[in-house]
Amino acid sequence: MLEDLTGRSERWLERQCRAQLGCTFQSLQRLLRIERTLLTLHAHPQPDFATIAYALGFADQAHLSREVRRFTGCTPTHLWQQLHTLPENFKTPSTASAKLMP
Repeated sequence: MLEDLTGRSERWLERQCRAQLGCTFQSLQRLLRIERTLLTLHAHPQPDFATIAYALGFADQAHLSREVRRFTGCTPTHLWQQLHTLPENFKTPSTASAKLMP
């Protein structure tokens, strides 16, 4: 799909991703999905992890749990608890990072 939009080959795009960002497309995709997971967990007072997993493209709740543990070192439940006990000034993106996000 990205190849059709850019008119470039998959291999060229992969090399550019690695050169510019230092990671593969798959790594970038996983990192972005974890970012969406963090934002989703932060937004839900009582998250249903199976529903969140499905909505964010994980195969199942176990897949969500493995990926969250891999990137954060803790379970989704523990991460959710930590997100909801942070002081308010740590919960919102800074002005600088908000400008970077589309």
